[in-house]
Order: sequence, then structure tokens, then C-alpha cells
Amino acid sequence: MPKKFLPKLLVSFAGFCSLLAVPVFVWGLGEDPTPLTEASFTLSSDPTDAILSIRSTGGLRGTVSEMNLYGDGRLVLSREQHGNFLGEWVRELNFEEMRRLVRIATDHGLAEWRPEKQEIRQRELAGGQPLPRLIDGSRVEVRLALKSYERGTIRLEPVISHISFNTPSFLVQKFPGYQELQGVRQLSKEMYDWIREINSGEKP
Repeated sequence: MPKKFLPKLLVSFAGFCSLLAVPVFVWGLGEDPTPLTEASFTLSSDPTDAILSIRSTGGLRGTVSEMNLYGDGRLVLSREQHGNFLGEWVRELNFEEMRRLVRIATDHGLAEWRPEKQEIRQRELAGGQPLPRLIDGSRVEVRLALKSYERGTIRLEPVISHISFNTPSFLVQKFPGYQELQGVRQLSKEMYDWIREINSGEKP
């Protein structure tokens, strides 16, 4: 069974979402008119580097699901329920498949997420109030790590960002224009589509 390299993302943040970003070189942090779909980025090829991680916790079943994409193309899914390990599954992605998965994050602005956006989005979409939360809902966290990222006048090197939402599948119905939320929801769907394949007995 492949060794897991990425520590669990046991991170507690105030409010409805969070970010840790560590750019070494940054030019033009203002909004750029260049479409997000035209952004370019480079990925690590180190097999110990987790490029993209999606983690879902909570919910009525108490299940923790985590999917990590590593620099060598391994996509690793692990699951546990109430502290009991349920299993680990591995897929090998080619370069284009890796970029497709990361592109979901970059196309929805996750590489550019920064602290001040939290207040802006909250005022725009929720009238200055905290986003609604379901008591029995899950929390989804996404971690993105890129060697470099560029879109128009925006250049970041490297990018290490965290963003999380409570019950994104619920929130996305209330705030369909929230692109970062859409990105987290879509990445979560990628993970749960794989889980459904496993539960249906298909080969992961």
C-alpha cells in the first residue's frame, strides 16, 4: 500500500473560509481583466509534493475523505469513519489529467485567493453576515500548491493556498456567482464521483 506523504489538513479557521498564501515574487496583485481560463501555471514533479488536496470532514456519518494529487501523477484517496480506517485507493494520472484537475482550481480563482477577498465576498454575497451553515453538514478544505502561476499582470511564485467552506453543496445553490465556492464544490465532486465508483464495486 503506498505511503501517504501529506499530513492531515487539521486546520481550524475563523469565519467561513480561510487562506494561507506565501508568494515569493508578486507583481500586480490587483484584479486583472485577463480571463481566469487563460492563466498558466507550473507543477512540481516531486513524488512527495502534494499539488492538490481535497478533504471532507463531518456530516451525519462522521466520515473523513481525503484525495491528494502528487507530483508524480499519483491520485490517492483515503477514507475513515469514526476513527476507523476504511481504505486507500490509488490512480495514476498522466500530465494532461493532472493539469485538468488543477485547472479546476485555477479557473475558479483559488490560486489568487487572499485574506481581503473574504470580507469582500462576504459583503457582496451575504450582506455582511456570515454565510449560513447546516449543523450536520460537512466541511470541505482545498489546498493548492503550485511552483508558479501567471495571469496577465499577476505573477505568483510559489503558490500555497488553503480555502474551506462548510456545506459547499448547500451554499452553491444560494450563491451561484461565487466562483471560489464553485471551484471547491467541483473539486469535491471529483472526489465523491470516485467514491461512488468504489461503492458501486467498480475498479478504482
